[in-house]
Amino acid sequence: MNVISEIEFLRNDARLKLQEATKICNEADNLLVKTNESLNERDITLPKLIFIVNSLDQQLRLITIIKNSLILKFNDLVNLNNKLVNKLTKNLKKFENLIKILKTIEIDKSFSENENDSELTLFDFISEELVHELINDSESLIQDTSNSNRINKTNSLIIRFESDINNLKNNFKNLKLLLENINHNTETGNDDTLKDNNNTNKTTSNKGLDYDDNILKLFKINQELESELVSILHSFNNHYDQCNKGYTLIINNNNDDNQADNIEIVKFLQNDYNQLPNDLNLLKDCSIQIIKNSNEILNLIDLNFNKLKFKIEKILIKFKEKFQVINEFLIEFENNLNEFTLKISNLKSLKNNIRLISINFKNFIKSYYNLILEIDRRNNLNLKLQKLINEFKLNSNNLINDDFRLKENFLNLNGDYLPRNLITNSKFSNILSFENSLNLINIDYNFENLPNLNKNLINEAKNYLNK
Repeated sequence: MNVISEIEFLRNDARLKLQEATKICNEADNLLVKTNESLNERDITLPKLIFIVNSLDQQLRLITIIKNSLILKFNDLVNLNNKLVNKLTKNLKKFENLIKILKTIEIDKSFSENENDSELTLFDFISEELVHELINDSESLIQDTSNSNRINKTNSLIIRFESDINNLKNNFKNLKLLLENINHNTETGNDDTLKDNNNTNKTTSNKGLDYDDNILKLFKINQELESELVSILHSFNNHYDQCNKGYTLIINNNNDDNQADNIEIVKFLQNDYNQLPNDLNLLKDCSIQIIKNSNEILNLIDLNFNKLKFKIEKILIKFKEKFQVINEFLIEFENNLNEFTLKISNLKSLKNNIRLISINFKNFIKSYYNLILEIDRRNNLNLKLQKLINEFKLNSNNLINDDFRLKENFLNLNGDYLPRNLITNSKFSNILSFENSLNLINIDYNFENLPNLNKNLINEAKNYLNK
């Protein structure tokens, strides 16, 4: 036996067999990688789709809440507008009556220096321009029909708005059905949001489970075949390594003393060589089965996931368009509400202005009549003071006259008998003296100049303030 020729043949054959086995394994491995990538993509995409659907569900709920809130606000604004218009109408009527009252209350002629001046009323002392402006603005707002147009326009928006939301909800049900068809976790309770208890959904979900079970079975079979493939490829690799080692040993120990050992190495490697064709056939069978299983998995993914995913994506595009329309509705609705709110704000402002000015005008009338009563009070005070002064002057001068007469009588009877130096204190020297003049009391008081009011005006003021 030519040991060197034989070991070279075995080494070359091991390398070729390893290359062939590697090529067979690479083809199967490529499909395994592609299958794993497809499954990974599905597992990554599915949660995203679930998240998107759940987000859409939340958006639909949010939009419904917003819609209901806007409708409530709109109805509140309509009611508030009607109340304010009625209130403004009543306030305006009271205001106009108040203006009539101001025009009927004449200013007393005594208030003017020239009694020939034309008769004035309280209305002449307020801004006629302000009055006309308030009345015109109020009538303009009360008679304004723009709010009725806004109400009709907004009601139309609400009808369209609700119709679009209902359409979205119907499409959303279809979207959930499609997603349940590819969501193998629906029936296991991992995604409660997508659950539905009706029979149609259960049937669809069971189909999804069957499809996923088939993939799982094929995937597990491929894992077992892949392990076997790796094991067989490992044996080819080991055989090639042993041939290389045997070749090195024989080349380095090619002498008569080691010939028996070299022959033993060749025989050992020949036994492995004889087994290689069977291993290669087994490797091919495993590879073919892996390829078939992988293609079947890819077909199932494409049939049950990719096509449905494509349908879902188309629906999502429609959803996006609808949401855009709804967003435009919301903007238009909000603009209408803002215009409505501005009108209501103007109503409130005008109503408050009329109320405040009416209060001022009423206080003006009240203060005018209080002025009348105040002037009357001061006139009465002047009369009382004059009476008191006159009475005081009369009584005090009578006392002075009596005192003068008594002093005179005292001195006539006693003055000749009383020495002048009897009282030396100069402070009291006047006791024994007498002046022939009377010092009568005269009181000066600056009385306030006041108008002489008409008694009817005073009674009118009292009657008004006692209401």
